[in-house]
Amino acid sequence: SAARTAPEKMDFEEVPDLPVEAGICAGARFTEMQMEDLNNACLPNPGSPASATSSAATRPGFVDHLSSLFASPTSLNASFGIPGVRQARLDSEALVEAFDKFWELESWTDKQRSQLRSAAAQGLERWAGDVKVSGKAPRLTHRDQVRGLAVLLLSPMIKDIDQSSDAYDLMCKLVGLTSSLPDSGRAALTELVAEDLMAVLKNVVVKRVRGFCDAAVRKAMKGPYGNQGNDRMPPEVWQGLIVLDLLSHANDLIQGKLQKEVLVAGAQAGGQDTFRRTVSRISGNSSSGIPGLGSRGHMPDANQESDLPIRGGAFWRPEAPVPAAHFELESLVEGTLPAEKEFLLFVKNASAEVPSFETLLKLRPDDPKAQSFVAHRRLVPANFLRRVLLVENTFRQNLQAQQNFQEFLQGALQGGGFNIGPNGSLNLNLDTSKFVLPIKVRRDHLLEDTLQVLQDAAPADLKKPLRVTFVGEEGQDAGGVSREFFKLLGEQLFSLKSGLFDKAIADDARVLWFDRNSQCESVDYWLLGVALGLSVYNGSNGLDAQFPVCIFKKLMEEPVQLEDLAEICPAVASSFRTLLSWSAPEGMSSKDAEEFFVSTFCLDFSISVEDSGKTVIKELKPEGKDINVTPTSRSEFVELYCQWVLVESVTAVFEPFRKGFARVCGSPLLQAFTGLELSRIVMGDTDLELEHLQPKAKYEGYTAASAVVVWLWSLLKELDKNQRKCFLSFVTGSDRAPVGGLSELQLIIQKAGAATVEAGRIGEGGKVEMLRLPTAHTCFNTLLLPEYSSQEQLGTALRMAIENTEGFGLE
Repeated sequence: SAARTAPEKMDFEEVPDLPVEAGICAGARFTEMQMEDLNNACLPNPGSPASATSSAATRPGFVDHLSSLFASPTSLNASFGIPGVRQARLDSEALVEAFDKFWELESWTDKQRSQLRSAAAQGLERWAGDVKVSGKAPRLTHRDQVRGLAVLLLSPMIKDIDQSSDAYDLMCKLVGLTSSLPDSGRAALTELVAEDLMAVLKNVVVKRVRGFCDAAVRKAMKGPYGNQGNDRMPPEVWQGLIVLDLLSHANDLIQGKLQKEVLVAGAQAGGQDTFRRTVSRISGNSSSGIPGLGSRGHMPDANQESDLPIRGGAFWRPEAPVPAAHFELESLVEGTLPAEKEFLLFVKNASAEVPSFETLLKLRPDDPKAQSFVAHRRLVPANFLRRVLLVENTFRQNLQAQQNFQEFLQGALQGGGFNIGPNGSLNLNLDTSKFVLPIKVRRDHLLEDTLQVLQDAAPADLKKPLRVTFVGEEGQDAGGVSREFFKLLGEQLFSLKSGLFDKAIADDARVLWFDRNSQCESVDYWLLGVALGLSVYNGSNGLDAQFPVCIFKKLMEEPVQLEDLAEICPAVASSFRTLLSWSAPEGMSSKDAEEFFVSTFCLDFSISVEDSGKTVIKELKPEGKDINVTPTSRSEFVELYCQWVLVESVTAVFEPFRKGFARVCGSPLLQAFTGLELSRIVMGDTDLELEHLQPKAKYEGYTAASAVVVWLWSLLKELDKNQRKCFLSFVTGSDRAPVGGLSELQLIIQKAGAATVEAGRIGEGGKVEMLRLPTAHTCFNTLLLPEYSSQEQLGTALRMAIENTEGFGLE
C-alpha cells in the first residue's frame, strides 16, 4: 500500500483485539501501518519551522493510534512489512532507523513512552492467551503469527532496560512469550530472523537480548537469589537465555545459507576464473611424515604454473554475521555469578549433563535441564566455564579426601592406630600424605621421576590434590610449585625429545603430532594423557605444548575434516583445496571432463605409507588401488584421506593417550568445552599484555598511586615478550596466561621493606649496602616489592630478579 502523505490527516481506526491467525498478511490486508507512516509522522507539523520539535508522532491522537496497534497482536503482525515473493518481509534496517528517529524526538514525554510500553505489554499478554493458566505453549506456529515479536525486538521501547524499569518489564514479557513458543513457532521465528533481520542481528537484536540477559543476572544476584546457598535463578534469566539460543541458531542458518550461495556462485562461474597452477607429483617418501598418493598420484601445486581452471571461492567459508563471542554473557565474564552457584545449578537442575544444541532448542524455560548456564553452552565464555570446572575438581578432591579419611578412621579403630592422651583426648596417628598425590622429583631427572610416580599411582590417587616437591628445595606447594612443575614437565614431555611425536611434521607444520611409527610403548602415551589430564584437573595456567587443535577435537569426539588436516599437513591440505575447486573448462562435456581429470591427476583410492621401514600401499576403500578418483568422487577421496591420517593411522597411539586423559578428566562438565576451548585450557592464552593485570591488582602497604607502583607498571609495559614470560613465571610459577587472558589473574603487590640492606662495614663508620631484589610467593601470585628510590633502581633490581631465578626456598 502507498505511504500516507500528510501526518495530520492520518485517521487510524481503533484496532480491535482480533485473534492471532495465520495468513493475515496476504493480499490487500497486507499492512496496517508502514515505515513511511513513522517517517512522515516525525516531520514537523504543517506551518511549523523546520527546527521545531513538535511533530505528528507525539500528538496524543497519533500516540493513541500507535498504542492501539501495539496492543493488538494481529495488527502488529500485519504492520511495517514490505511485499515479498512468497510472503511479507521486514526491512529491518529501515525499520530500526525509522523507530529510532521516531523515539528520539525531543517532544516525547515520559508519559507517552510509558503509554506505548504499557500497550505493548498488553499486546504480549493477549498474544500469550492463557499460557500462564494452562502452562501450555501458545498456539503460534506461523510466521504471520510471530512477525510482531520481531518488530518488538527492533523497537526502541526495549532499548533502555538499565535505566527504565518499564523497559525491563516489557522485555521480561517479550522473552517470556518468545521462549514459550512451540517448536514450529520457534522454527518460524528463527527463519524470519535469518531471512529478514540479518542486517541488524549483531548490533541490534543480539545486543539487546544479551544485554537483557546480563541485566537479569545482575539484578538477580543483587537480590535474594544472590544469597549463599541459593540454587535458583528467576525465570526471566532462563527465558532470556533460550531466546538468545534461538538467535544463535538463526545465526547458523544464515551462515549455512551464505555457504550454499557461495558454492552455487562458484559452480555457475565454472571456468570463467582461471588460476595458474601446476600438476606436480607428491611422492610417497617416508621421511616426509605424510602419506603419499601412490605411484600414480599427482596433485596441484601453487609453486609452478599451469592452466587448470579453478572454481574461485568455492572453499571460502563465509563468516556468520554475528561472531560467537557476541553471544557470550558479559555478566559471567565479569564474575557477577559465582562459579560455585553455577556448579550447584548444573548438578541439581541439569543433572550434571550438558544437552546437545539440538536438544536445547526444544527445551522449555521451566524444564530443569535448561536451568543451568552450562546447558546454554554457546552463551558461556570459556574462562567462566573453566572456573566452574575448577570448582567441580575441588569438590571431587574434597569428596575423595573425605572418603580417604573415613577409610583411615575405620582402619584406625579396628587396628589400634590411635592412643588415648593423658587428658583423655583421642590421638590419631594420621598420615596426611594419604590425602594428596605426592610427586617428589629431581630437577635433572624430572621426566623419569614423574612418570614413575604416575605409573605407580592408583586411579583414586590421581583425583587427589597434587603436592609437588623438588628434591633439595624447601618450598611448600600451595599452587606455585605445581605450576612450575607443569611448566618444566611440558618442556620435556611435550617435545620431540620424548620420542612420542613425528619430527617431520613438527619441522614442517611446527606442531606436535603423534608418530604412528614411534618405538615408544602404549604406556608412554597413556602417561602422556595422564599428565595432560592432571594439568587440567589441578588448574594449571597452561602447558608449553604445541598441539594442533585437532588433538583436542578428537578428545572431545568432534568430527575432523580438511581444515584439521591443514594444521599438520598444510601443503597437502592446500593441494586438496585446489583439487576440490577444479572445474572443467566451459563447453567441455561431462565425459571429457572426467577423462581430463583422471588423466591429469592420476589418483586412485590408495596412498603410500611407511610400515616398519618399508613403503607400502594402503587402500582407502576395498579395491581402492583399482578405482580412479573422478570429479564426482574427489570429495570422498579427500574425506577418506583425512580420516586415515587424522584417525585411523594414529589409533594405536591415540587411544592410550585418550584413556590416560579420561582417567583424570572424566567429568561431564568437560563435555561442555569445544576442542578449541579445551586447547586454550591446556595450553593457556596468548595474552601476555602485563597491563591487563593492573585493573584487578591488589596492594598491601602500597596504593595504586605510590611512586614505586607507578614505576613498576611503566617498566612492565616496556618489557619484550621473553621478559614478560620471565616476569609472569617469576610471580605465578607459569609463563602462560589462563584462558581468558591475564585479566583472569589477581596480582598482589606487597611492600617488602627498604630497597637496600647493610652487608658489612669498611673501616670506621663506613658501610656496604646491598640492593634487595624483588621476591615472589608464586602460590598466591604475590610480588614482594621493596620501596626503591628511583625507577632506574627498580628496573635494575627487577631485571636481575626475573632473569636469574630458579627453585623454591623458605625465609
